[in-house]
Amino acid sequence: MGCGYSSDRGGENLSDAFNVHLAATGTARKLTVHDTPQLNGVAERLNRTLLEQIRAFAHGSGLPKSLWGEALRHAVWLKNRTGTRVLDGKTPFQALFGRPPDLSSLRVWGCRVWVHDPDRSKLDVRAREARWLGFDVDAKAHRVFWPGMGTVTVEQNVYFATSAQFEGEEIVIPISKGEQPDASNTPTTSPPEPPLPASPLTSVSSASPPESPPSPLPSQLPLLRPSTRTQKPSRLVRDLQFGDMGRGMGKPKATCGSPVLHPTCSGSFW
Repeated sequence: MGCGYSSDRGGENLSDAFNVHLAATGTARKLTVHDTPQLNGVAERLNRTLLEQIRAFAHGSGLPKSLWGEALRHAVWLKNRTGTRVLDGKTPFQALFGRPPDLSSLRVWGCRVWVHDPDRSKLDVRAREARWLGFDVDAKAHRVFWPGMGTVTVEQNVYFATSAQFEGEEIVIPISKGEQPDASNTPTTSPPEPPLPASPLTSVSSASPPESPPSPLPSQLPLLRPSTRTQKPSRLVRDLQFGDMGRGMGKPKATCGSPVLHPTCSGSFW
């Protein structure tokens, strides 16, 4: 059972060579009216998806727009290795070859690479910088762009440089299902990190003050009991009360109305 091919009346779709190709593959052709993309919705939607990927590749890499053909080649390569709902989540590659695609060597389109140059002398640099444009399916190699010359070549000895790690960035290494650690043996808390050595350039003002011990709660304070001692007046108070001021220096005569308080006197102090 053959498939169908819907297209407009463009000259590239009406050539004799293309008619022979459709007949050899058992493909039925259906022509549509010009300026009616809604009649060919699946193909038009794919064209928009590919165009958006080409635009993202060009702006993300900063490469010239003249490489749109190379970007389209890589976008179609990714499309054929992306799962689709029509194939129940399988990729077109898997549906054709019966095995999932290998994407372990996939890199970012337009990233910097170093290509081995065997023509240099022993004291010269043995690698030249280029930009990666995807895989070459026919040669099973890499397609690279040379910014200085503006050409695209197919190379085999290519080295991908890893980007520098930023401060605080964590590198996550994926673990397969059979290599996941046992949750029962994994400690719940991580060990404390050792303190960092003090930098000689650290200012004194930036040093944090020592932490004071936490104050006890009201329920933790000791209970206070009233004292049972009998508080007695001091000697000075007793002398004032009983008129014994100046003992040893001659006892003053206490009279009523004198400023010295005496038990036999009544009235105010003065």
